[in-house]
Amino acid sequence: MEMEISPSIFFILIGVGLFVVILLFLTSRYRKVRNEGEA
Repeated sequence: MEMEISPSIFFILIGVGLFVVILLFLTSRYRKVRNEGEA
């Protein structure tokens, strides 16, 4: 058996990773803006 990582799985992992990073970035900015607005 050969150890072979299919490119599709690799791209899916990259896509999910970027999605999570962007989601966290947007939520942190959104919370910061809300907190400044309430203050």
